[in-house]
Amino acid sequence: MSNFTKSIVYSGVVLCAGLIAIFAIQSNMTEEGAQFGSIEPAAGEAMSSMSEAAEGLTDSIVKASGEAMDATKEAAADAAEATGDAVEATKEAAADAAEATAEKATDAVEATKEATSDAVEGAKEMANDAAEAIENATEPAAGDVVEDAAEEAADAAKEAADEAKDAMDHKLAH
Repeated sequence: MSNFTKSIVYSGVVLCAGLIAIFAIQSNMTEEGAQFGSIEPAAGEAMSSMSEAAEGLTDSIVKASGEAMDATKEAAADAAEATGDAVEATKEAAADAAEATAEKATDAVEATKEATSDAVEGAKEMANDAAEAIENATEPAAGDVVEDAAEEAADAAKEAADEAKDAMDHKLAH
């Protein structure tokens, strides 16, 4: 016998066994009083009719959907509260950052003013020292004419240093 023939015979045997099982189950179900609606469940009460089963199913669905709706409302309220808290925390962090930045900027401006003031004072002192050195160097050699020119140069250096200081103070103030 070929494999094809064996396959056909095996399929026929399986088909016959399936039909026998179906007819056996059907004959057991059609016994007196055995109907689908009166079959007892594995746990709980037996249902007398399909409408009662549908009504029970509807009640359980309504109850479950009500609980789901309550849970959804609660979750939405929690999410809104968490969002509000996050917004407040972000506002506080932004305010703190702005305050810290303003403090740092103020400190930087003060440091710049101080450094500029120190530099101008140093330049002024150097101009005074240079003027004195010029006066001391020219005094014995050239007399009154050179001394007057040296005093004028020293005064001009002092005025230039004062004007530079005033200009820097004005620029830093604005």
